[in-house]
Amino acid sequence: MKIQLKLAKDHANRGSLYAQQQQWPEAIACYEKAIAIDPKFAGAYRNLARVFAKTGQQDEATECWYQALSLEPNWAKAEEHVKLGNSLWSLGKPDQAITCYRQAIELKPNLLQVYYRLGEILQSQGKMEDAIASYQQAVENNPRNHQAMNYYRQIVDSNPNSSAKDYHQLGQLLRGQSRFKEAIESYQKAIELDPCFKRAYVDLQYTWIESEQLEQLITFYRQCIKRQPDFPLAWGNLGDVLTEQGQLQEAISCYQTSAYKKAVASHPNLAEVDWKPKKEHGPDFVIIGAARSGTSSLYMYLSRYPQIISPHKKELNFFSKY
Repeated sequence: MKIQLKLAKDHANRGSLYAQQQQWPEAIACYEKAIAIDPKFAGAYRNLARVFAKTGQQDEATECWYQALSLEPNWAKAEEHVKLGNSLWSLGKPDQAITCYRQAIELKPNLLQVYYRLGEILQSQGKMEDAIASYQQAVENNPRNHQAMNYYRQIVDSNPNSSAKDYHQLGQLLRGQSRFKEAIESYQKAIELDPCFKRAYVDLQYTWIESEQLEQLITFYRQCIKRQPDFPLAWGNLGDVLTEQGQLQEAISCYQTSAYKKAVASHPNLAEVDWKPKKEHGPDFVIIGAARSGTSSLYMYLSRYPQIISPHKKELNFFSKY
């Protein structure tokens, strides 16, 4: 094995001597012999690429650069991977171009245009999920860049097969950029595609709502209830928006319905119980802790008991708001 590697190196060195004397055919022959002996000889590919470029054989040079950088990707800068990817794309080699772009992103995650080009190629191949993932990665690696978000939103909206999960993820990223109105629209789209998508309802509860959006949200939640009348979160979210509008009596009714639907869903036998319209005494309340104090597990544990009706929201901003 060592003898073979030494022989390959000897051929490559001989090729370099020919190249210095501009004896291009001889240099090419030597480098090709070195590569035939050791196909993983990245240096031989690089030198052969340079000779091909000197002799005007650009396509061959591009292919050799691709082989060299595939073997030693860290040898080149991110921008060089991008340049090579562009050349391969123009030669009609999209898969090799994708490899180059991904390597460039790995070396330098803030190259926004590379994500866009990568997404374009994946779209042209019909790989919509991979394209969406590329734009999503662009946003995650460039969280404050609104252009990256716009690219991502554009592809999600243009894909007829975008799922509720795709729109929910879009909503989360938009909310992370404080684009609350657009985030709400994305969460609503997720719910339209999957009326029982719990995470979208929950994230809507904790997204800032502008006053001019309240009426539209009320209409939206009423439509959700028509489609899924037994879904507790729809009733609870409607109660939230009605509360913001000051329609407290109807909001209370919505919260009561939400609690009833939730209790019956977890304990179906309660549906057979005759619920008294007027209680003999008021309910007892338990405050299990403050936000971010490890209350999630306790909340889930207590929610399993039929004697305990958990709140619509796990965390309430009562004291800071009222």
